[in-house]
Amino acid sequence: MDDRSLKARRRERRNANRKRMAGPGPRTGEAMEPESEVSEAEVERQQQQVSAAIDITARFDEAIGLKENVKKRQLWTRDQKVEHLGLRCQGGAEANSADVAAPEPRDGWDPARDIIKKLARLPGSMATRERLAIIFVCPKYRWSAPLIEVLPADLVGLTFTALKRTATKWWCAGRFFADNVRVHPVLGAAVAVLKAVNRVRHMEGRVLRHAVGQHAAVLGFKVHGWTREAGVLLRSAGRGDQDPRIDDAIQAGSDELWYSGLFIGRQDGRVISTAMPAGQHAIRIAARAATLRSVRMARFDAEGIDSVDVEAQSHHKWKQFLKENNADPHTAMLLKVWRHGAIHTATRRWHKPGQCNAHLMVCRLCGAALDSARHRWAECPGYADVRLQLSVAYGISEESWTAQPRCAAKSGWITRMAAATVEERANLQVAACKMGMAVMELSG
Repeated sequence: MDDRSLKARRRERRNANRKRMAGPGPRTGEAMEPESEVSEAEVERQQQQVSAAIDITARFDEAIGLKENVKKRQLWTRDQKVEHLGLRCQGGAEANSADVAAPEPRDGWDPARDIIKKLARLPGSMATRERLAIIFVCPKYRWSAPLIEVLPADLVGLTFTALKRTATKWWCAGRFFADNVRVHPVLGAAVAVLKAVNRVRHMEGRVLRHAVGQHAAVLGFKVHGWTREAGVLLRSAGRGDQDPRIDDAIQAGSDELWYSGLFIGRQDGRVISTAMPAGQHAIRIAARAATLRSVRMARFDAEGIDSVDVEAQSHHKWKQFLKENNADPHTAMLLKVWRHGAIHTATRRWHKPGQCNAHLMVCRLCGAALDSARHRWAECPGYADVRLQLSVAYGISEESWTAQPRCAAKSGWITRMAAATVEERANLQVAACKMGMAVMELSG
């Protein structure tokens, strides 16, 4: 409401008051109704509130370097979306209204799709495109976290296609994103939101609560509450109702919160804090497990993938191996091909139902009928020297090579049953990947 309309209303009220005062006075025992005075004071109060809100907005815009476009119309209503800083949302929706929604980009998600498609045309290795995606693509849709809606699912396939930049279908998207959660559009954004929300001083905003709840649900959590000291509290499903691969991480996060004394609520289920290291670790583990759940079980190398030890990827021995291996672009690419299920073998190349290609699938080193990745990795005498060296270096028995499921023998992902401790499983995973890389090198 501008000053001109306010002055016009005041003038009308003054004229009405003069007419009333000119008429017959009140009868005995009857007081004059102060309707005009109350209305005048109410109008004055509303004007002050609007002016204060405009002043706050002006100071905010000035602090971040924005200038108001006075030609734009201003909406003082709850039932329409507004746009600011490139986001559109309906901030005035009631708490229990179906209209509450997380903010969406002003121009939709097409700009993000366009930049992902351009990523595929960039020169360089797959590792280079991954780094460029983290630097240029991810901020395109995460800059406003935690005020962001759940990203469209089609961005996942577009990102994977742009990064691998090959038409072959041997690559496994679930394995790839398990090693690269940050570039996963949906799960990576959820992890970013549950980290960025720790910078928020309060959670009273309906839109913010709705956005955080949506991203928590993507990872299998529910928002339990919020405290200034512990941040957002997430409740997990009970044991037996959730992915067993993330049990240990969630239990560690719950224990950390319990012993900190910041929250006493174990009777409500296992609760983790987004503001604590163990809680953040549990969130990343949940994202990693979610990517592995997307692996198609029809793949020949999917055996055992549902019991992979996702904690092994966080162990310092595995991280040290990655640091040393990825220093060389050649070995880095070998590891990617092996870990993500894209190894080239005779059985994969020539095994086609209904065709007699048996002579093309014979192992050229030992004459075995099926020259598969598992055969080379666990059984072929031609690679016995490499297996022996790794067995001695990492304390692995000869029987353990043939006992591993296909997810390990074909791509180096170790299951929780492979060894008793996380350290042993991390060691076994390093040995499995070194064996796989040696197979690829020796096979040409």
